[in-house]
Amino acid sequence: MLVAFYVHLHLRVPASVLPLKIRPPFIPGFFLVLALVNIYWGKNIVKDSGQTC
Repeated sequence: MLVAFYVHLHLRVPASVLPLKIRPPFIPGFFLVLALVNIYWGKNIVKDSGQTC
């Protein structure tokens, strides 16, 4: 997702080669935030339950 985010922001990449032909990285940003929230919640659940990874 970080690479997709970078490609959307890179000025030399034309918008015509991007998936929805838009420059702002809405989709990579959404999935990046979703992954970070999932990691955060997963660590809290494991910490609260007393299990180890």
